Amino acid sequence: MADDTTLEDDDDLELAPADAGALFRAEMATTNFLMGYWPYLAGAVVAVLAGILVYGQYAAWVVRDQQATAARIAEVESTLPAALIQLPSLMAGELPGGEEDPKPTLIEAAKALDGIAAESSGSARVEARLKAAELYRLVGDAAARRASLDDAVANASGILAYSAHGALANLDLEEGQGDAAVARWREVVASQQGYLAEQALLELGLTLEALDRDAEAEAVYSDFLTKFPESPRVEVARQRQQRVQAAG
Repeated sequence: MADDTTLEDDDDLELAPADAGALFRAEMATTNFLMGYWPYLAGAVVAVLAGILVYGQYAAWVVRDQQATAARIAEVESTLPAALIQLPSLMAGELPGGEEDPKPTLIEAAKALDGIAAESSGSARVEARLKAAELYRLVGDAAARRASLDDAVANASGILAYSAHGALANLDLEEGQGDAAVARWREVVASQQGYLAEQALLELGLTLEALDRDAEAEAVYSDFLTKFPESPRVEVARQRQQRVQAAG
């Protein structure tokens, strides 16, 4: 009888299924996922690598293009009179003397630079336009100068944008368009940061002084002292502020 009871107890015994464990289940799920989607994952990896390769080739092409353009600009500059290279701050009409009139050479070089710019992009294009504009300034061709600067502004960024806007503001001022010059400098102030913003604010103040708008200039210098109290040019702004206050 004891044996029958033992057998009945064994028949009633239920064994709980073994727990594979969370780590094992996660490993199996990952394996199943990889087995099912590996072609897609491989394709994504290949696409990323191809993108990196294309980007690298494009970046290298851009560098080579910029270097080639810079070389073409230097070649044009080599045709300019040595005296002009040494005195880049000459005023219009104050061209270096000599047996031959330098204007035809300057105009030819300016047009060559404009041609280079038209075939280029990026900073090299802007550099060519700015140098062409300077040559047009020296020969007194304001229309061609403005056209070159307008193109430079449209394609520039950072310090080159500052230079292009500043050159246009100076041209505006020379042509009696004071409001346009002030508006341009205000735009530069709003779009720049750090040193360039400081310099633009000081240039705005000088422009207002040149237009005999001393009250506005004083406000600009006051704004400078408020915004940039730690600037190394605080004393410059303070002296200019005192100057316009005394003039008023």
